This record gives sequence, structure tokens and C-alpha cells, in this order.
Amino acid sequence: MRMHVLRRLAVAVLLGVSACSGNNSNDNAPPTSFSIGGTVQGVQLSGLVLRLNGQEDLPISSNGTYSFITELANGSSYTVALVSRPPYPNHTCALSNGTGTVTAADVTNIEVTCKVSFYLRSGETLATSTQLYVTDGTASGTMLLKDFAQFAAPRGPMIVAGDVTYFRSGDSELWRTDGTAVGTSLIKTFEPRSTWNLLYPTAMGSKIYFTGAENYEHALWTSDGTEAGTALVSTVNPYGDHFSNNDFVVAGNRLFFGGFISGSGTGFDLWKSDGTESGTVRVKDFDPGWPIRSTIDLAVLGDTVYFGVSHGGYGIELWRSDGTEAGTVLVKDINSGPADSNVRILAAVGENLFFLAADGINDGLGLWVTDGTEAGTRLLRTNMAGGAAGVVGNQLYYFRSFFDGTSSIEELWKSDGTAVGTQMVKDLNSGSHSGSPGSTAVVGQILYFYLLTPTYGAELWRSDGTDAGTFMVKDINPGTAHSFPGSFIVVGDTLYFLADDGVHGFELWKTDGTEVGTVMVTDLKPGSENGFSEILLGPGAGSSR
Repeated sequence: MRMHVLRRLAVAVLLGVSACSGNNSNDNAPPTSFSIGGTVQGVQLSGLVLRLNGQEDLPISSNGTYSFITELANGSSYTVALVSRPPYPNHTCALSNGTGTVTAADVTNIEVTCKVSFYLRSGETLATSTQLYVTDGTASGTMLLKDFAQFAAPRGPMIVAGDVTYFRSGDSELWRTDGTAVGTSLIKTFEPRSTWNLLYPTAMGSKIYFTGAENYEHALWTSDGTEAGTALVSTVNPYGDHFSNNDFVVAGNRLFFGGFISGSGTGFDLWKSDGTESGTVRVKDFDPGWPIRSTIDLAVLGDTVYFGVSHGGYGIELWRSDGTEAGTVLVKDINSGPADSNVRILAAVGENLFFLAADGINDGLGLWVTDGTEAGTRLLRTNMAGGAAGVVGNQLYYFRSFFDGTSSIEELWKSDGTAVGTQMVKDLNSGSHSGSPGSTAVVGQILYFYLLTPTYGAELWRSDGTDAGTFMVKDINPGTAHSFPGSFIVVGDTLYFLADDGVHGFELWKTDGTEVGTVMVTDLKPGSENGFSEILLGPGAGSSR
């Protein structure tokens, strides 16, 4: 509205100058153009864009009033359209009063209402959790979506591709939902075949890709959310247990995975797919025969895939691939010769990839970083066995675990990819027994995690990367009892999770990072009975226990 006010002020000033010059213009002349705008509520992230009359785009990242720069004359028609919404799974926005005609006044009633929905399983245990709930993070917005009592229990992870959210029921049914009961439906039933069916669902473009079992063979499948659009891509068996450790990854609009052709006599190799049968091909045949040896997940840095594999006289070392055989090369022989470095990839941060490896010279696993070149592959610190906690800004947060001869020790570390910038943040249990940290999530510049301590039990902690800024958020289950916070999901500036306060059982909680702002959202099942067992959709979503 400010632009409109300034324009009217400018007009008033000009009229005043004219009057001083003897001009008889009317000081109270009505405005000739009017602003177009309204209000936005519920937006959690940037990415919302509105468009006026197909010409002016207005990005909006916060709630409140808004108006376009362009003003329209009285009697002009206007159309405001929602061009894009924040790129978060199930972050929906609805626009009302988007069309009309200017009637000698500013337009202020074009409303945009956004909300974020995520899904939970309800039940006393994971095995009995047959009810699927949807919530917008409020008690009133938490409702039963579907009871799967006549089906197998819904299972995660949920995957979003386009406007469709996918999940599986048991080990053989592929489902979809749009957050409504009528929009929750079965897509296809596959052959029930152990737990290897419908695994590794991964979004690429507007479709998902996954393993499916038909005719008693696992193969690569795709779905666009319809039964007709759920089809076999290739008979290659993406048996990730040996190569990709249960993961597909997408790099440069291509799906990468480990697989083999049943009955071909070849071992597990790196494969890629563009979503078509002809475009699903082996990238490189490492060692013909069975099996290929590897230890790590596939990871992506830019358009390049990284992985660990033994080949050509080398032990298990770090390799990279651009999707071509010639571009699939050893990054560095860290433990020289046929010995294994036992590479374990941690995370990509900026232009660097962090990983653990043993060089055969120093004790244990060291923390390494690479930019994809041999010269740029460097040891940061020795004896750093542990696991990644999260990426905060341009730094990797890391839980270091070791045995001091008496007990297991857990420490929180951070690294910016340099030796001097690899530092301990805090000794999480001050030399006592293991703190067993886990269930991590990042909100802004804060890392949240679960930590078990002798004084407070298993509770929610946070860290800003300093010793003083690493502390327990709230003793949800007072004393030494455990609240077991977990199944984290981040929505905007809020962390949602499941926890047991010792009175209500496992229910949905949220926090803004303060003790007073850590509260239970809803008590689905009054009393000590557990309301929820798992959050199915979101970063870090998973089982609470």
C-alpha cells in the first residue's frame, strides 16, 4: 500500500505547487489508480508467488498484507493467480477473491491461506498402528484420514512427486493421498513377497521409482499415481542390500542405483535410468561375477554420484561417476593396495563431501573431506568413528563415538571442511556412560537431537555450535524418566516430534527451541495410552521408538 500512498502524496504536492502558481486545480481530486492486494496467512517458507493479470509476479515469504506495484484505473478488471507454492511436501495454498473489477477503491480482499500437512500413524505399537492421521500441526487440524484395519498397516517413508503423496500398506500395496479421505486410494497391489517389495521409493520429476515384485522377480518400477501409469521400467533387480544400502539417488535427472540382471551371471553394478526401459543401463561392470563388494550408500554432490566399491586390485575405496563408464573413476586409494579403507559417506556440504575412512596408518576411522579430486581429498582428523548429525549452514555436525577403556563416550563435533575448523562442540556426557544421541533435525541454525543422560533420561536437546549453546530444551518426562523424543519433522521454524511425558503416552509435540515453547499439540488418546507411533512424512520422519 505504501507505493499508492506515496503516489497520492506526490499528486498532492504537485497540486499544491500548482495552486501557489495560480492554478485553479481541485485539491480534492479523486485518485485515478488503485492498488491490488490482500492478506496472506499460514505461509511457512519462501516460494509463494502471485501474479497480477498475467504480467507482474509478486514473491511472498511472510504472512500479513501485500499489494502489487502496478495500480489499475477505476473500472479495470483484475485477475490474481497463484503461480507457485513453497516447495515443501504438502505445503498447500488456496487463493480466494482473485478476480474482479476495480470500483474506485483499493482492492484489499484477495486472500491467500496456506497450510502444511503431515501424516502420522496411530496405535499403541508400530505393529498395531493401522490408523492414518493427517495434521496441520494443531489440535483442531489433526484428524483421522483412513483406518487400514481391513488392509495392512500404512508404512513410510511417504514420498511426494508433483501433487501426489505416495506410501505403502504392508509389503504389497502402493497407495496415494492428497490429504483427504476421498483422495486416499489404492494404486496397485503387487505380489506379497517378504519385505523387499515396494522399497526405495524416490521422486524424479513428477513420478516415483521403486522396487516391485511381479512373477516372483524384483524389478525397477515407476508410478504417476494412477494404476495405468504404474508400470515396469526394467527387469534389472535393484537389490540394494549389496550395493546402495537401500537407496536410490537422483543426479542430473537420472536415477542411480545398484543392481543386477537375474540369471545373467554378472554381479552387482552401478546402474542409471532416465525412466525408460532403453534408458536403464549399466554404468560400469566393476568385477564380473558375484558379488561386488561395497559398504556405503550412494551419495550425490552436484551432478556426480559417489560410492564405495572394490575394483581392479583396490580394496573398498571412494569412487565417483558422472553417469558414463569413462567418467566412473577412483577418487583416491586411501588405504593403498588391496586393503579396504571401509569408506562411509556422511553428507554433502556445499562443494565438499564428508566421509569416514581408514588409511591403514592412523588408528581407526578418520574424518575426511573431498571435492572429487585426488588432491582435494584430505584427512581432517584421526580416530573419528561416529555418524553425521546434520548439516547446519556450511558445516557438518557430527557425533563422535569412542571407548576410553572404561566406558563409551559421545561427543558433538562440527567441521567446515578444514582441519582447524574441525572442533568439538561439547562432551555430551562429561566422561560418563554413552549419551546415545540420535533422532536429529535442523531448524535454521539450530541442531536438535535426542540425548540420554543419567540426570534427565532421554530428552530433547539443541545446539547452536557452541558449548554454552548446547543444552536440554525441556525435561518433558521429569527426573530420570525418559520421554524418548523422536520422529522429527520440521515445518518452517517449528520442530514437531513424538514424545511421552509419563502421563499421556506418546503424543504429538512441538517446540520453538524454548522450554516454554515446547508443548503437546494434541492428546489423541486421553490417559497413558499411546496416541501416535510414527510420523510418516518429513525430514527425519520415522519411528519414535
